[in-house]
Amino acid sequence: MSEQTVTPEATTEAPEATEPQISEDELNGLAKMVLESQRAMVADYNTRLARISNDDPAKYLHEIRNTSEDDKVAEYRKYEEKVLAALEKRTQEIEAYIKANLMGNAPTEDEVKAEREALGALKKEITEGEKYFGIATKALGKDTSGLLPKMTGARLSKSGGGTGQGGVKPRVTGVYINGELQSHVVKKDNVVQKNEDGTDKVSSTFTDAVRYLSEQTKTKVATTDLQAAYFAAAQVEPADWASGPDKVEFVFNAGEKNWTVLVTK
Repeated sequence: MSEQTVTPEATTEAPEATEPQISEDELNGLAKMVLESQRAMVADYNTRLARISNDDPAKYLHEIRNTSEDDKVAEYRKYEEKVLAALEKRTQEIEAYIKANLMGNAPTEDEVKAEREALGALKKEITEGEKYFGIATKALGKDTSGLLPKMTGARLSKSGGGTGQGGVKPRVTGVYINGELQSHVVKKDNVVQKNEDGTDKVSSTFTDAVRYLSEQTKTKVATTDLQAAYFAAAQVEPADWASGPDKVEFVFNAGEKNWTVLVTK
């Protein structure tokens, strides 16, 4: 008896049923009225959301001040340019006077840099000496660390002249350079974080502003220098930055050019 081979019949899956797309012409009067109302409201919502998501009043004000062709605004820019140039010239003159007449035996920047390097090497020797002292007195079975002299004074920093900030990092919401917000996209585990409306979350810091200034001037701008200028303009001590004004605007010189900086808390 021979076996019969049965070939299964080919089958095709029916396409998933979808509701036909209705056209506006098929809508009744009430539906058309609701649709038009929805379109108007959504358009208004999208426009207003984009405005507050991408910009803020401070940025608009600075953009207008820096670009408007209005006669009064243009006249102000010419006035500002002259004032800033005069201020920079006067600042250089007074700093030269202070260095020549009032600083006495204060070390120069080069001397401070050289001394910091020398102190760094000496600190390493002191640390090694403490280790050897511990080895030498281990057999006594007593704590002898109290006999060692302690290094005191300000924390040794690799940076140049200190600003007295003591490591203070003011948390701000925006740092603007000539009206342009300096910021970066926020990432966590290398994943871009999002706002509730789906836009990328951004953060603005002094580091962002310094990076921009360094790129524009082709010089190395120190974050501590920009922060020191901010504290001076806000008229607050670094440790008390939170009690300062919500908005602080000042002129910062970098790369032989003056930049208008606005910081918002």
